[in-house]
Amino acid sequence: MIEGMTSLTYRVCVVCMGNICRSPMAESVLRKVLADRGLGDRVIVESAGTGGWHAGGPMDERALRVLSDHGYDGADHSARQFTRDWFDRYDLVLAMDRDNQAFLRRMAPAAWRCDCSAPSTRPRPPAPRSPTPTTAATRVSRTSSRSSRPPPRAWPGTSPMRSAEDLGSSHGRRLQRGVLDDGRVVFAKIGAVSPVFTSEAAGLRWLGEAVTVPEVIEVADDRLVLSWVEEEPPTAAAAERLGRDLARMHRAGAPAFGAPYLDRVLGAYREEAPLADGWRERVPLHQLHPLLVHVVLYGGAYRDGLMAAVRRVLEL
Repeated sequence: MIEGMTSLTYRVCVVCMGNICRSPMAESVLRKVLADRGLGDRVIVESAGTGGWHAGGPMDERALRVLSDHGYDGADHSARQFTRDWFDRYDLVLAMDRDNQAFLRRMAPAAWRCDCSAPSTRPRPPAPRSPTPTTAATRVSRTSSRSSRPPPRAWPGTSPMRSAEDLGSSHGRRLQRGVLDDGRVVFAKIGAVSPVFTSEAAGLRWLGEAVTVPEVIEVADDRLVLSWVEEEPPTAAAAERLGRDLARMHRAGAPAFGAPYLDRVLGAYREEAPLADGWRERVPLHQLHPLLVHVVLYGGAYRDGLMAAVRRVLEL
């Protein structure tokens, strides 16, 4: 019997980034293994992603093909996004790599424990290759206390640092949350020498002349340190504030936007800077390029959306 299981149903969620490859594959494999061991009616296995880009979409066709080749079925999968309130739904959450684990750690209530047993990096095979089923994962489970975290790697910045916590990595850059000696909480991106850091800092400073953005605390060729922004749930008031900020930002040169409570965002935006007639009809035209890029990078999951946009553009 699984540790901690009672006569009640035990609920498990497997989490990756987009919920179209790794986590639904692990869900299918784990569900079948449990069924083969007579636990299929006592353990409910589901999956989700840390992001909502693919929400409602099917599994990546390469992942589906690999599952089928190994005797598993994922044809009915529909991608979902994991949110903070979902911790109450599950007894065990499995993260597919350390980036996913870091995301879950930041969201997890204090009553959850994070066990570090994930691969050190997210697997990224070359494009022609397909994903394969894997059992490696990070376990995030409910408990009365949290385990100690591994110490972060050395802080490279010049700002005096009281403490630093590793948050994983993204796009080849290490992410940290730190507390400066003066008590300010900061977010740091650290990586190889690149002009990207100074360019991003310059962009933030430019945007800061129009709207509120994270403050640039420190920038160098190998790092960018910003003021920490606490995560908050979306609200109607925040949506209206975002709409006004977007209008001001667009007047400064920003090209596009999108968010929850879109009706509130748009209403506030139009109060600040009225939109030209026919803007809704032109939305598909602006969607074509990103949809084409996603079809090339991720396959058939975006094909229907692309074709729908093409049809709407042809009707203009």
